[in-house]
Amino acid sequence: MIGGFFLKPAERFPNLFGTSVFLKKFPYFLPCAVPVILAIVAGIVAFLYLKEVKPDDIPSRYYID
Repeated sequence: MIGGFFLKPAERFPNLFGTSVFLKKFPYFLPCAVPVILAIVAGIVAFLYLKEVKPDDIPSRYYID
């Protein structure tokens, strides 16, 4: 859905992207870049804010000797 919404942004949203020569030459850049940016932001947020599970916190029955 994200890719379809941002497809050919210079033609679909001329007031916002109409002057961009880059988006006129590469109309599929924005539909690919938006999901990548969202994935990178999600990865950074997960890395910074998710708690690390330490071996001391895991019950001993889960250890394989």
